[in-house]
Amino acid sequence: MLLCSKGEGSRMSSKLNRFFGPRSGTRWLLHGSPKRLTVALEPRLPRQVTGKAHFSVRGVYATDHVLLAVLYALLGSHGNSWGWRIGVGETRRIEVVLRGRLRTGPGYLYVVPRQPFVPVSGRHVWRSKVPVVPVAREMVSAEIFHGLVRKGVFEVVQKGAA
Repeated sequence: MLLCSKGEGSRMSSKLNRFFGPRSGTRWLLHGSPKRLTVALEPRLPRQVTGKAHFSVRGVYATDHVLLAVLYALLGSHGNSWGWRIGVGETRRIEVVLRGRLRTGPGYLYVVPRQPFVPVSGRHVWRSKVPVVPVAREMVSAEIFHGLVRKGVFEVVQKGAA
């Protein structure tokens, strides 16, 4: 798994690989959140306002892209105004568009069953209109984000003040 390294990442890798290993099929998605939740994920309006109609609907949002889940876990509710775009061409890096100062904190990845989610955009975003109970939770540290920036997986682009 790409986000794994030594220490915390190695432990996280083995835990998540139970769900996302080569024989797992497509039964699972990831929900990233800065909050440690102990109950079902409830539908709500997204915190990230994009102006896109499919993000203006109450729901539980999840992704099939582990790096996007990491972004939501670590940047989600720490006062950031941000968005993302997956690069095209040779780089394939994920561009993190940030307004203002970057604030990261620890966050959590939640493994959720793919049912009852439906895709809501062309790439990697899924929504459930009903509550979803996670089957696993894993804490991720801000160091994972900074390590991926150093490796060139994420590129942070500043776009003025918040």
